[in-house]
Amino acid sequence: MQILVTNNKMKFAKENLNLEKGLNKEWVITNGLGGFASSTGANTRRYHGLLIAPLMPPARRTLILSKLDESIEINGNKTDLYTNIGKNFITHGYKYQECFIKEYIPIFAYKVGDVEITKAICMQHFKNTIAIFYKVKNGSEKAKLILTPVMNFRNAHGMNKDHVFDLKQKINKTKLEVKIDNGVPIYMMLSEGNYIEHYNDTFKNMFYIEEEKRGFEAEENHVIPGRFEIEIEPNEEKEISVICSLEENIEELDARAIITNEIVRQNQEFAKSKLIDISKEDKTEEEEQKDKLIKQFLIAIDNFIIIRPFFNTYSMIAGYPWFLDWMRDTLISFEGCLLVTKKYEVAKKVLRSCVRDIKYGLVPNSYSEDDYRPLYNSVDASLLLFEQVKKYIEYTKDYDFIMNEIYQNLEHIIKNYSIGIDIDDNNIYLDTDGLIVSGTPYTQNTWMDVKYDLLVLDVSLPDGTGFEFCKKVRQVSKVPIIFLTAADEEMNIIMGLDIGGDDYITKPFKLGVLVSRVNALLRRAKDFSSADTQLESNGMKVLLLQGQAFKNGKPLDLTAAEYKLLCLFMKNPNMVLTKEQILDKLWDCD
Repeated sequence: MQILVTNNKMKFAKENLNLEKGLNKEWVITNGLGGFASSTGANTRRYHGLLIAPLMPPARRTLILSKLDESIEINGNKTDLYTNIGKNFITHGYKYQECFIKEYIPIFAYKVGDVEITKAICMQHFKNTIAIFYKVKNGSEKAKLILTPVMNFRNAHGMNKDHVFDLKQKINKTKLEVKIDNGVPIYMMLSEGNYIEHYNDTFKNMFYIEEEKRGFEAEENHVIPGRFEIEIEPNEEKEISVICSLEENIEELDARAIITNEIVRQNQEFAKSKLIDISKEDKTEEEEQKDKLIKQFLIAIDNFIIIRPFFNTYSMIAGYPWFLDWMRDTLISFEGCLLVTKKYEVAKKVLRSCVRDIKYGLVPNSYSEDDYRPLYNSVDASLLLFEQVKKYIEYTKDYDFIMNEIYQNLEHIIKNYSIGIDIDDNNIYLDTDGLIVSGTPYTQNTWMDVKYDLLVLDVSLPDGTGFEFCKKVRQVSKVPIIFLTAADEEMNIIMGLDIGGDDYITKPFKLGVLVSRVNALLRRAKDFSSADTQLESNGMKVLLLQGQAFKNGKPLDLTAAEYKLLCLFMKNPNMVLTKEQILDKLWDCD
């Protein structure tokens, strides 16, 4: 594959932009709120779109503008520049693409006959706004550029398959206000030209190749509110600005200005980092290549830094397009993204974000997308905080900030990890050997933990036997286990079932039978899981489903509060519980 790097640009030439190669090149740009734009030229994922906007930044990401399909009409002959994919069709706009460049923003170049069209896409920083800027250099014939917005209003993780849209729009010349399915108002603006309204126009069954590969639903509908048309005279050069936003004042915005401001902002970040010597003019080729690589890293880092406006704190997105900000990932990347780059004020606000909602010594790993509720599913985030506070001091010498706002929280973490923590069954405590113990087979407290619903094991494994593995699993978990193996001797079958296997299937087998047995075990595990149905310790037994307690086989007559306390203590053996933990559980209405 030929990839040209000129200055700081990654450039793909036409020979690398055929359909197959082009669909494998994804780009992403972001807005500092958790919103983003991403595609390949054709949308191959449900997450692709020109405006995926967080309605409650960075959460509730919503697909707003899926595409802006371009066509050029020259002397009455229309040519589509867009590429769309259905199960039984592909449009061929990719054939007219000359190159793709990605430096600060993605830039596309097209050529149809003697007409040249350049398109640049940019998000406005800290706004749910996308700007698309066109520069058309017309040839000898009169031409018309047609821009068709393909829109939606659904959760970024969702799909609108076979959906019938409720579309309302208000038109004021080239400014458009759209409401889809009674969602928030969406505004679009064209710098010049005409808008033609469409009625009951649905793009049916856009097909996402990557979703099908992942085993998910791959087709969905979009709505087309209308189209913009711009007349271009022979040999005329015209600049066209299209804005789509959740901000109402889009008539005050200009795509060229948004792009210019973004490039200026990025270059200011380069200068602040002091990682590039801008005072030196005559640089060696090696120095220039190093500067280019640093710029690419700085641009990439900037894409992941976000502000949480409701908290006035900063954080880091764990990964596009799927994830929001996770504190564990933020702290792992803290030094490289924020300290090496001298983003010290951002780093300070990230540390404030870490301690803002500490509970029983746990730093929240993330927040609910629905209600901003902190989620405490990490044992290592609090521990990583210590390391990054140390790094912050090494880089900034800002002892006052740490002592005034952070230090007391660090003491709180040490205290609670020492006496034990059990929020949402985290089961965190200091073991007798001085090491931290965390979790149960049913909780995920570190990035290495995996929750699984069922295991399928072969008897012969590269580094042991399925029987040995099954025995180890049974020491900590009652997860259903199926042996699927060619070892069909009666002794093997008996052994597999006796050591804890729930089923034993010999090869060759029919796939439908395997699927049915898997489903049967999953149903049984869901309906009759006994992982939390009883507690036993020193002659005490609690039957949780029945709400009964026994001592040496004799039933105990307990009040509701006494029963709750007994369950709390038996769920937390060998742990010292604080008064706050006891009261929290005692008065928990659940």
